[in-house]
Amino acid sequence: MAKISMMELLSLQQGMTEPQKAMFRNQLQQRQKNRGLTFILALFLGGSDRIYLGQIGLGILKILTFQGLGIWGIIDLFTAMGRTDEYNRKLALEISQTIKLQN
Repeated sequence: MAKISMMELLSLQQGMTEPQKAMFRNQLQQRQKNRGLTFILALFLGGSDRIYLGQIGLGILKILTFQGLGIWGIIDLFTAMGRTDEYNRKLALEISQTIKLQN
């Protein structure tokens, strides 16, 4: 899955005032996760990539199983960036909904 597109961001901001749009962009920028960092964590630090993306239980399980005897670790190398994009997409939707509800 690719990064959040400009069209997706514009769609999420639809119906917001300019101050609300600024708040949305600010909160998203502060809270979104970095794709490269997720990949580096998956490559070098076992379950840290899962913990970084808020999947605490899976991260601990991954560490305790030695990355699923290596298989899980290899799979996560290929899926790390997509999981980060999905996290950021859900975060953007959550922020958008919260701001619109405050209206």
